[in-house]
Amino acid sequence: GMLVSGRAAAEAGRWATFGHDHGNRRLNPDADLAGDSATEQWVLSVGTPAGSDVIVVDETVYFTDRNGITYRVTPSGETSTYRAGAQTDTDDETHTPAPTVEGNHLYLGGLNGTINAIDLTTGETTWTYETEGPVYAPPIVRGEQLYVGCDEGVVYAVDRPSGDEVWRYGTDGTVTTAACVIDDTLIIAAQDGTIHAVASTSGSGEGIASMDGDVHAAPVANSSRVYVTSTQGVVQAITLDPTETRWTQEFDAPVRGTPTLTAEGLYVGTADGSIAALDPTSGERRWETTVEGGIQTGLATAADILLVGTDTGRILAFDTEDREERWQFDAGTAISTPLSVAGELLYFGTEDGSV
Repeated sequence: GMLVSGRAAAEAGRWATFGHDHGNRRLNPDADLAGDSATEQWVLSVGTPAGSDVIVVDETVYFTDRNGITYRVTPSGETSTYRAGAQTDTDDETHTPAPTVEGNHLYLGGLNGTINAIDLTTGETTWTYETEGPVYAPPIVRGEQLYVGCDEGVVYAVDRPSGDEVWRYGTDGTVTTAACVIDDTLIIAAQDGTIHAVASTSGSGEGIASMDGDVHAAPVANSSRVYVTSTQGVVQAITLDPTETRWTQEFDAPVRGTPTLTAEGLYVGTADGSIAALDPTSGERRWETTVEGGIQTGLATAADILLVGTDTGRILAFDTEDREERWQFDAGTAISTPLSVAGELLYFGTEDGSV
């Protein structure tokens, strides 16, 4: 991967957690990628492909490679690595948890079955919490608590200052994606397609829906609905109060990358290169288009520009209103991470071990 932008200047911007916000909407409304071309700003060759989102805070970049090693790269190019979550006997996972930055701490899910808080000032580990299994899901932070699920299907709430467990919730499945939040309810998608709603304060919860197919994409939510997608190409909109499925759409190919959600549209990309803008309220298809190659990783929106990465190594920028292609960029090799946007820059990793 490379860092590309519609213009040369990079402004301060934030993408501090997996889905940009607690709804996992993958929308940065203040970013600007509206130009008519993209130019590479810098490339960092890591060797092992990045498997997580690229997180950006104060122009400093964080990501985790497929061995579970987390990198921090400052604007001057100074690079630090954190191995608290790395696994020793790596079998090169394709999917690793995005780090989360909050205040002066970096929070890491570990492929070695840990959650770690690292003080960014000293580089020291403040605390480590051991989980039942490997953590592939990005941790999310809300107030004084951190929420994360593990491979054994257990979701944890951990007190952020101390690292002590507040509660745990068992899904009986495998949890590999970030939770999202509506009010005080966490929405968790287990890989087997069961969707759970869990009270963030108490940890009491229940299954609220069952998807046809496995779930590889994170749930996304606005203030009233949660949207979930599956490898069977199913997209569902669910309300919580009362709990009901409001609409269902079906595509011909798996949806593996997390969609992006704005007030006007839910934008979905499929493994056969279909892109659709769905009306969040009715589910009707506002527009559709296709791209060469498949979409395997998460989409992003910057203001009114939809950004899509393909397994043929292309990044495409579309106008969200009229689906017109604004620009494209050829990274040369498959995009390995979800896309993230901060300021006037787009961040991603590729299969050749670049970011």
